[in-house]
Amino acid sequence: MSESRMQLGANSTPATQAVSREADVDVPPSPQSTGEPLSGPVPAAAPGLWSSLRPLLLRLHFYAGILIGPFIFVAAVTGLAYTVTPQVESLLYKHELEVTPRGTAEPLADQVAAAKRAVPDGTLLSVTQGAEPTDSIRVTFGKDGLPEGYTLTAFVDPYDNKVLGELKTFSQWLPARAWLDDLHRNLHLGDFGRNYSEIAASWLWVEVLGGLALWAGTPSNRQRLRRLLLPRGGAKGRKRTRSWHGAVGLWASVGLLALSATGLTWSAHAGASIGKIQDALGGSTPAVSTALPPPGARTEAREARRRTSASTRSSPRAATPAWSACSSSPRPPTRTPRTSWRRTRGVGPSSRTPLRSTRPPVR
Repeated sequence: MSESRMQLGANSTPATQAVSREADVDVPPSPQSTGEPLSGPVPAAAPGLWSSLRPLLLRLHFYAGILIGPFIFVAAVTGLAYTVTPQVESLLYKHELEVTPRGTAEPLADQVAAAKRAVPDGTLLSVTQGAEPTDSIRVTFGKDGLPEGYTLTAFVDPYDNKVLGELKTFSQWLPARAWLDDLHRNLHLGDFGRNYSEIAASWLWVEVLGGLALWAGTPSNRQRLRRLLLPRGGAKGRKRTRSWHGAVGLWASVGLLALSATGLTWSAHAGASIGKIQDALGGSTPAVSTALPPPGARTEAREARRRTSASTRSSPRAATPAWSACSSSPRPPTRTPRTSWRRTRGVGPSSRTPLRSTRPPVR
């Protein structure tokens, strides 16, 4: 280093020697030369509330979807299948439901007696006659050993008292619809399936409202709003899946919330609580009394109605003029004279000339 300085001093001018002396001085680097900010490092901004809440909603939306996904799928499929159960039952149980009309039907007591002989250990509950001549008679019995809510129904041909068959029914539902109902309510898993379906219906609110919150938190410029309302046509892969998920979920949110609300009314625990609230508000279904009145009660009620009707007819009515009901004046209202028009030759409003009324005003 010293040799280079000596050689530079020998072969340089005074100006170059001054520059070399300045170069020998240790000068700290400037902030501009290093690219560092003048005031030191700036701390990162604190995250907002939505930035902290959005990851939680994403996780909650994801896991809730996994929980209720099987229930939503089964409930949707079985709900659609309910619409075609009458046609399916008419095909599966045509032998028990339909008969060939021939002559006059046998007495109803004989038909019930034939059903009792087919189910000797059953308790008679109800008898249902068909609406058409081709319908069989349903005689329903209670029997030990059946699942809760189920009965045994015997189908009788009303024209020859022949028992066509016996089916295990749930109220008026035949086995196919009863099986579909169990799948819809508890997935054929008993109490565990019933509780799972109730939990899924309850968490459906969390799923839908969380998805709507994520949708509302997206920046809403016009182009992005259109992508949220309608799926993107040119997207591929994961972007296309997310686009369809957001658009379909947005439009289906109202139906999903209604599905959850109506499903909870039929659940075991929430349904009982909703029933208590309904009873407290006086919205329960009115019950029809099946008790028969005493023998003389109908005659007394008929005599009371007859006396009331006779007293109403015998009471004098005040003769009130028709015009006094609409006017407090002692004179009836006057009638405004009518004006008739006659069309003359010509065009325009001047071609219509009024004529004097031929009816004098009432005074």
